[in-house]
Amino acid sequence: MKNLLTQFAASQDPHLQRAALVALIKTKQIHKAAQDNSFNEGLRNLGQAIKESKSAVDTLTAAATLERAAALVKPLRQQIDELLKESITTQLPSLQHLSDKNDRQYAARTWRAVRSPWYVDYLAETAVQEESGENIRRECLEGIIAVAGDVSVALSEIQQAFTRTKFITKKPGDSAGRRLTRVLGLFTSILLESQKSLGRDVGRKLSLLVRRTFRETGLPQNDQIKRHVTHQIAKLIHEFVRTSFSYATQDKTYEALLVVKGWFHISDWVELCETSDSIAHLQNDLRESIVLLARAGVFDDGLHRTLGVALGSNKRSKEVCKEIATTTPGLDQAVRNRLAGVLPRRKIASATESQEWSVDEILAELMIETDRLSTAATMVRMEVLPKASTSLPCSVRAISNLSGLADAFSNRMALALRRRSLYIRGEAGEEVEYSHIEHQIKRGEVPTRRVRIVSPIVERISVDGVPQIVRRALVEPISDQT
Repeated sequence: MKNLLTQFAASQDPHLQRAALVALIKTKQIHKAAQDNSFNEGLRNLGQAIKESKSAVDTLTAAATLERAAALVKPLRQQIDELLKESITTQLPSLQHLSDKNDRQYAARTWRAVRSPWYVDYLAETAVQEESGENIRRECLEGIIAVAGDVSVALSEIQQAFTRTKFITKKPGDSAGRRLTRVLGLFTSILLESQKSLGRDVGRKLSLLVRRTFRETGLPQNDQIKRHVTHQIAKLIHEFVRTSFSYATQDKTYEALLVVKGWFHISDWVELCETSDSIAHLQNDLRESIVLLARAGVFDDGLHRTLGVALGSNKRSKEVCKEIATTTPGLDQAVRNRLAGVLPRRKIASATESQEWSVDEILAELMIETDRLSTAATMVRMEVLPKASTSLPCSVRAISNLSGLADAFSNRMALALRRRSLYIRGEAGEEVEYSHIEHQIKRGEVPTRRVRIVSPIVERISVDGVPQIVRRALVEPISDQT
C-alpha cells in the first residue's frame, strides 16, 4: 500500500494518480490510505491539475479521479466537493476525450458539486453524443434536470444538442431515432423521481425536440424505431400530465403526438393507437381533461381534435364526446350540445359576423405578438436575469417583475383566444409545401414549391368544427428548391 499511496500523493501526473487510486480500490486499501495525511496532498495535486493542465484528457482525468475518490470514500465527500468547486471555474472539455466509461461517468458527476449553469448545455451534449454508456447518459440527464431552471429548459437544451449532433451512418434517421428513444426513456424515469417544475410550454418544447432532431437526418426508415420513439413520447407526455394536471387541459401539451402521427400511414396509426398502452394512457388523460373543462363550462376544440389523434379517428373522438355528454351530470346545455355534436341555430346576423371577423383578425395579430412576447420573456428569464444578478443587481427585481407581467399577460390572452376558438398552426422556420390559400409570400418574392414559415397561420374553429383561416402564414421561398 505504501508505494501506491506515495504514487498517489506525490505524483503530479493525474494518470499515475488515477492508476494508484484504482489499485488501492481493487486491493481494498483505499479507506486506510485515505486516512493518511499524505492522501490529501494527492487530492490537492489533482485539483491543481484541473486548473493548470493544458491537456483535455489530463483535466478530465483529474476531475474524474477526484470524483471517484469522493464516491468511494464518503468522509471525503465534502472536502472534495469544495476542491472541485475551487478547481472547476470554466467549462470542462468534452467527455468524449475519455475512452474509459467509468472515467466519463465520474467526470460527468462533478456537476453535483459545482452546479454551474454551463453544465446544462455541457451535459446535454454528452447525453446525446454518448453511444453506449447508459449510466453516463442517466448521470447527464439527472444533472440537466437538476441544474436547469425547469423541465422545459432541459428539453430545449437537449433539442439543441440533437441539432448539433451528426449521425454519420448509412441510415442517420434510424440512428437518431434509437438515440432519441434512449434519451427520452431515461428522461421520463428521472422526471418521475425529480419532482421538478415543468415550466412554460413544455409540450411545445418536446414537439420541437422531435421535429428538429430529424430535420437533418430525415425520419427513421425502420418502422419499429418509429414506434419506439412514439411510445416514449406518449409516456413522457403522460408524465407531464401526472406531474401537473393543469397541463392536461392544454392541447399544446400533446403537440409531439401530432408530429409523430404524420410518420405513419393512417391504418398503421389506427393500429398503433388501438394496441399501445402508452397512447391508451393519453386517451384517458384527454377524456378526463375534456370532462373537467366541460364541468367548468368550456368545450375545447383543440383537445377534441387531439383526442381524435390519440384514438386514431375523429369518429371515435365524436363517440367518446357524445358519451361524455350523455353520462356527465350538471353540464351547461351549450357545452352538452357541443359534446353531443348538436349544432346550434345561427343567431348572429351577417353584419355582426363580419364585425366579429374583423375583431378576430386583430386578435390574430395580437396572438402572434403574444407568442413572441412569451418567447422573449423566457429568454430574459434564462439569459438576462442570471447576468443581471451580478452586473445590474438593482434591476433584478424590475426585470423579474417585467418577465412575470409578460407571462401573466400571455396566460390571460391565451384564455381569451381559446374562448374565441383561435389557434396557431405551424411554427417559424418550418418548411412546408406552398399553398396560395394558406400562405402569403413576402413582398417582392416569387413563391416556390416549398417555402419557410416566417409567421404562422392563425385559424378559428367554427361551431361545426371546420377550421377557418383568419390570418394567412407569412412565408418566404426556399431558394434551393424548384
